Amino acid sequence: MYKELVPYLEPDQPLYGLQAVGLDGSDPIHHLEEMARTYMAEMLAVQPQGPYYLLGLSIGGMVAMEIARFLQEE
Repeated sequence: MYKELVPYLEPDQPLYGLQAVGLDGSDPIHHLEEMARTYMAEMLAVQPQGPYYLLGLSIGGMVAMEIARFLQEE
């Protein structure tokens, strides 16, 4: 689904994907807030300054909204 978005991005627009914690056999995260904080920390480690354009499918959309909320609070 995301590959359908790529042709609409500018050539210099970075695009990052995050793999759900737990898919590698580690303990999964069960709480939305913890999931958002974990992924936000990973995102900020790669790109500490915005702007940020967040996208998610299904529960990923909820995680993206929670990350946006955290970023606005900071």
